[in-house]
Amino acid sequence: MKDKARVGFISLAAAVSWLALGIQFYINIHWAIHRGVGTMLVIWNFLSYFTNLSNLLAGLTFLYALISPSGSKALNQKTKHISAVAVFISMTGIIFSLELRNLGQSNNLSNIANILLHDVTPVIFLMFWWISPHTQLRVKHVLSWLTFPVLYFVYLLIRGYFLDHYPYPFVNVKRYGYESVIENGLWMLAGFLNMGLLLVVLEKFKLKLASNGV
Repeated sequence: MKDKARVGFISLAAAVSWLALGIQFYINIHWAIHRGVGTMLVIWNFLSYFTNLSNLLAGLTFLYALISPSGSKALNQKTKHISAVAVFISMTGIIFSLELRNLGQSNNLSNIANILLHDVTPVIFLMFWWISPHTQLRVKHVLSWLTFPVLYFVYLLIRGYFLDHYPYPFVNVKRYGYESVIENGLWMLAGFLNMGLLLVVLEKFKLKLASNGV
């Protein structure tokens, strides 16, 4: 992809990503105003959702790609970071589609946010990952990426214990018990692992195409 087309695509991706985050944060603020909740609690609650965290990482990565003085050369040094975010944002979309899409009632604005956060941004980030410069990914890198979802899962359990509130139903210890919740967590961890391994395979395929001049 030529530089102008690449910059245009990344600019559009960044705009979509930050628009999605902005809509979601507005929804949180609107909810808080009607319930008299403080701003700091709104921010804390916003950052307690993996969806928002993974989309925030995606948005920051897009911005980095745009504002870095060295352009695509800077991305050469961030291949592993971009790949990690690709795993996180992809699993955001997959888990939402498998577990959360049909839960509860949503208004039009929430539906727009859900589509942008869980469907559109994961797809455009994977496209961004594909056009980014690549170096050799290894299984050890995939294993290191699992640290983030593991720490997040532990955080949810601790937060839920003290606040009696769980952002996602499949980690609701009060409803399902620790055994079921931990089992759910292990299945999801396996999903993160397999997604990372898939990227390793895809990257080898891309590098092979590049070596053949494709």
